[in-house]
Amino acid sequence: MNLFRSLGATIGISVLGAVLNTRVSNGLETLINQNIEFKPILSENIQQIITSKGVLPQGTYNQIVTLFVDGIHAVFLTSCGLLLVSLVVAFFAGKGKLSNKEHLESRN
Repeated sequence: MNLFRSLGATIGISVLGAVLNTRVSNGLETLINQNIEFKPILSENIQQIITSKGVLPQGTYNQIVTLFVDGIHAVFLTSCGLLLVSLVVAFFAGKGKLSNKEHLESRN
């Protein structure tokens, strides 16, 4: 049972991380194309840019923060979709009984 939880967590984190990364990188690419003069700054480590507000003008900084908020929103919507699929599968899976190891050994 723990194996399936671990696999689900690993796959879920991978999928949701890919969604966030895709949304933010596509948005940053668009932002760089719109503001060519900030290309050297925006191509650096994005965490450093966010923590040091004074590097970029306020409007560009707000656009970067909005990109992350939109990315997290996409992750939330993807999670909701996966939850709905999981509920449908669980509803139609029916009742199954898991046998424990002790029960199997007592029957032998």
